[in-house]
Order: sequence, then structure tokens, then C-alpha cells
Amino acid sequence: MNDLFNGRILDESALDAIRTFVDAPDEDVTMQVEYGLGIRHLRIDREDLYGHTGTISRYSANAMHHDDPEYTIAVLSNVSTIGQTGIYGALQRITLEEYDWSESLTAES
Repeated sequence: MNDLFNGRILDESALDAIRTFVDAPDEDVTMQVEYGLGIRHLRIDREDLYGHTGTISRYSANAMHHDDPEYTIAVLSNVSTIGQTGIYGALQRITLEEYDWSESLTAES
């Protein structure tokens, strides 16, 4: 994901094209703000993230990139995409050194 968003895979015009977003609320992924060409724009814990999610029977994946500060987090699990966003939010807070370790890490199913 870092290579994708840093222009190492696609040239600038292709990257601009995939990051041209339209409003696309998703009732199944309520944190989705917009959608580009295969790229979701999610907002988790007030942070704007760009990437993709996917599901197959009983499994889901979420790989999201944050521009500044730059980081990418991928979560693969057997919980729903909505449940994954809670896990993703906790990993993001750890990455940003904001996680409250006194809270237990739980995922909604």
C-alpha cells in the first residue's frame, strides 16, 4: 500500500484518477466517506484512511493507508468488516501512541 500511494506502482495521473472520489455512503461500512476507483475513503477515529476492504464467507480483510503521518495497517480476520474497524481503530491508536492500555481490545461481531 505504501508503494501504491507513494507513486512507485502507478504514475501520478493514474494515482490521481483512483483518488478522485465520489460521495458513496455504505450502510454496511458506515465509516466510509467516499469511494474512488477501487479505493475506499474511510474515517476511523477522526483519521482519513484510503484503501480497500473485502469479504468472503466468514472472513474479511481491511488494508488502509494514512497519508500524514504515513502508515498502513492491514487486518485479516474472521470478524465482519464493521467489527474489523474497531480492531483497526485500536491498532491505529497504538500506531499514533494514543491507545489506552487500560481498556480491553474487543471486536464487535
